[in-house]
Amino acid sequence: MKWYYGLPSVLMGVSIALLQPQAVTAICSNNQVDAIAKKITVLVLISGAKNGSGSGIIIQRNGNTYTVLTAYHVVKDPNSQYQIVTPDGQHYRVNYQTVKQPTNNIDSAVLQFTSNQNYPVAKIGNSDTVKRLTNIYLAGFPGKRGGVRVPPVYDCRDGQVIANATQTIVEDGYTLFHKSSARPGMSGGAVLNEQGEVIGIFGKGENPSFETVRGAGRNYSIPINTFIKLSAGVGVNLGISLPDVPNAGTPQADDYLVQADYKLHKRDYSGAIAAYNEVIRLNPNYAEALLYRNRGSSYYALGDTQAAIADFNEAIKINPDDAKAYAVRGIARYKLGDRRAAIRDFNEVIKINPDDARAYAGRGIARYELGDKQGAIADLKTAANLSAQQGNKKLYQKVSELLRIFQRYF
Repeated sequence: MKWYYGLPSVLMGVSIALLQPQAVTAICSNNQVDAIAKKITVLVLISGAKNGSGSGIIIQRNGNTYTVLTAYHVVKDPNSQYQIVTPDGQHYRVNYQTVKQPTNNIDSAVLQFTSNQNYPVAKIGNSDTVKRLTNIYLAGFPGKRGGVRVPPVYDCRDGQVIANATQTIVEDGYTLFHKSSARPGMSGGAVLNEQGEVIGIFGKGENPSFETVRGAGRNYSIPINTFIKLSAGVGVNLGISLPDVPNAGTPQADDYLVQADYKLHKRDYSGAIAAYNEVIRLNPNYAEALLYRNRGSSYYALGDTQAAIADFNEAIKINPDDAKAYAVRGIARYKLGDRRAAIRDFNEVIKINPDDARAYAGRGIARYELGDKQGAIADLKTAANLSAQQGNKKLYQKVSELLRIFQRYF
């Protein structure tokens, strides 16, 4: 999401994705699930115009042919070469003709490899039964750390469900939201329940880098039931009959939350606000900072800055460590002309995440306008150094340009 709408051009259109270059400690608290996941999760190596990697799940075996489920965006380039690396370290070349996407608007795909080795097949769970606050586990092969490509190594991480929409389908099929410390390269990997059953296909994070603040950001997965309903179209029969969904046709709070997120992504801010309001109406105790932060951002985009600040206040009340809530509130306060309050909010962002280049840039601009030119230049230098270290060329160029202007007139 792009939140820096109100600041000068140095930050205009730049995402507030909060980077954390150091590795987040990999912890899967359920050793049994970790052991299961390690046996069914494979590495997908990509060789082509853009080398890279992703993850996949062994879901079926017919003779010596294995079927792997992954995210379609991992294997979408027909001009690239793909290999499956199994848990025993064996490499198997993929014939791209076996890559099939169930439908164009769902980001899932299957592919096949052949082997005489005996590899375990995933046990499939019922994703419709997954409730908010349920503990889940993500398995995959992260291939980046702090924006830097590293050799992919198997990893399993704890997570917790934020929302699971069973009555709503959105573009790409991402209707299972969860908190987890996923990283790039884990796309296509398994989301598992406490029994070690696959209940989702991990796909993407809240920001392009998937990096998270203090180890737990919001991530998106496709419920496994979404794939099961379409699996016959790609020649996969898992022998699973899905039970009827309770309250079918009646949207629940989770459905409205997913709809709101989708509308926000499409910049339908009024529609997003209406959907967030429905979440709160159906579940007044839905104490999720993200809901209020995103509704506040929708108000801000529509020009209702006071309503936006009220929601940001609520988000911070729920989660005092929500750096993004402080950041967007700082922007809103800046827009209202309260530079000192904006600086206080950027201070909080920096306290929570000392490596946030954008927070230094925002604070530097506010300091400059208050006459603290020396402090402003110091902040902009820090922002430039951090953005360079993090490989954010766009922000580095804009901050450097502004720094030259400030130094010229200082």
